[in-house]
Amino acid sequence: MPALNHPRLHTETLANGLRVTLRHAPDLKRCAAALRVAAGSHDVPLAWPGLAHFLEHLLFLGTERFPAGQGLMAYVQGHGGQVNARTSERTTDFFFELPPQAFSGGLERLSDMLAYPRMNLDDQRREREVLHAEFVAWARDATAQQQFTLFDGISAAHPLRAFHAGNRYSLPLPQTEFQHALKDFHQRFYQTGQMTLSLAGPQSLDELQSMAQSFGAVIPAGKEVPQQAPVPLMESSNTSYQQAGERRLDLLFAFEALPDSSTEALAFLCHWLNAAKPGGLLAGLRDGRTTDSLKAAPLYRFAGQALLHIEFTLAPHATHVGIREQLLDWLGFFASHQDWSTLREEYAAMLRRQQQVSAALQLARLDSEQLETGLSDQGVIALKEILQQIGAVDNFSRQWQLPTA
Repeated sequence: MPALNHPRLHTETLANGLRVTLRHAPDLKRCAAALRVAAGSHDVPLAWPGLAHFLEHLLFLGTERFPAGQGLMAYVQGHGGQVNARTSERTTDFFFELPPQAFSGGLERLSDMLAYPRMNLDDQRREREVLHAEFVAWARDATAQQQFTLFDGISAAHPLRAFHAGNRYSLPLPQTEFQHALKDFHQRFYQTGQMTLSLAGPQSLDELQSMAQSFGAVIPAGKEVPQQAPVPLMESSNTSYQQAGERRLDLLFAFEALPDSSTEALAFLCHWLNAAKPGGLLAGLRDGRTTDSLKAAPLYRFAGQALLHIEFTLAPHATHVGIREQLLDWLGFFASHQDWSTLREEYAAMLRRQQQVSAALQLARLDSEQLETGLSDQGVIALKEILQQIGAVDNFSRQWQLPTA
C-alpha cells in the first residue's frame, strides 16, 4: 500500500506551541479556519456542569477591541460567510469561512475573542438564558433523548452518563467559586499548547503561515495540559450491550486501550459496514429480509477508549433475533482478509474524490481532525485490535463476499 500523503498540506508547531495545519488549495474561492481547543465538557470540574459550553457562548459576546456588533459573528455574517462553534466531550471547535479579502479580519477577531473575553456579568446572565433555552429544547427533543439513552449500558461513573449541557441551575453566576472556576478553565485551556489552528484557502503556504503566526502572537503562550483519563467504559467484563425497540436494534461495543490510529480504523470499518454494495453485511441482511437499513458510527473516542454504535432498522414483521450473530459472522469474514489492500485503495480514492469537491470549511475542519486520507499501516494494526475486542468470530459460517467496487 503506498504511503498516504497530503501534497498541499503543511503541518508545524510554532515557537509558542501553537499547532498549525495549512492547506494551499488554489481552486478554492473562499478561505476557512478551524480552531480546536483540547478541552471540552468532560474537562470541567464536577461542581459546574455546562461550564465549557457556557464559555464557548461567552466568547462570542465581544471584546474591548471588537464589541459584539463588530465581533466575529457579525463580521462573518456581514461578508456572507459561515461561522459556528461546538463543544464536545473533550474538544471545543470554532470555525468560519470567508472570501479571501476578508479572511485576515476574521482571524483577527477570532484570536481576540479567544484571548480577551470580557466575562461581563450582565452578558453572562443573558447568555445563561440562551443556554437554558437550548437545554429545554434538548430535553423535549425525542430524538436527542433517544440518543442519550444509548449510553445507559456503560458505567454510571463514566462522564458520558452525566449531565453536561448546562442550564440556569447548574451555572450559579453570583457565586465567587463559579467565577473563579470559569476564569481558571479559560486560562488553563485557552492557550497555545492546547490549540490547533487549521487554515485552508487559495493563498500560498507563505501567506497562510504568516496569518497563522499573526494569530498565534495574540494567544497566550502555554504548554500542553494533560487531560484526565476517564474511568473504564464498562463496569463489568462485558464489552457490549444492546437495546431493542419496535423495528430497531442498537448494538454498542465499548473499547479500551486502543492504539492511536483507532480513529481512522473506526472510520474505515464504519464505511464498509454502512456500504450497501453487493457482498456487504447490509446486502446480506436485506437478502434475508431482516433489515432495511444499517448505520454504524462511533459515538465517543478519547484516550484509547471508543464506543461504537451500530443501528439496525428492521424490515416489517422481522425480529432482532440472529442479527448480532450475523454481524459477528460478517466481521469474522472481514477480519480474515488481514491487510484489506483492495478495500484500502478504494477507500482512499473515495476520500480523495471527496476532498477534490470539498469547500474550504470542510477541508479546514477535516484537517483539524488530523485524519489520514485512508487507512495507514498503523490504522491496520488498530483495526485488527478493534475486531479482536469486538469478538469477531474465527469460524465464520456464511459464504460472505467483500463489497464490490
